[in-house]
Amino acid sequence: VEVQKEGGHMKMKTAQRLMKTVSVIRAISFDITGTLIDHQESIAETYARCAQLTLTDPPSAEEMQPAFRRAFKEASKNEP
Repeated sequence: VEVQKEGGHMKMKTAQRLMKTVSVIRAISFDITGTLIDHQESIAETYARCAQLTLTDPPSAEEMQPAFRRAFKEASKNEP
């Protein structure tokens, strides 16, 4: 393994440590909302609109909003 560095090559042990560190990365997370994509409506509004297409008595976006907040809070605790 050779890793280029200004003025020469990194020592083999340094390169091996770098490769070991990279190999333990399991996931990379991106905060895409407002960065890569913008929503035209809230997520609750999107879910409510889709629910109206399939359910006979769908919840409104206002009814869904507290559930989204709770789910986000719980998910943030479990998967920081």
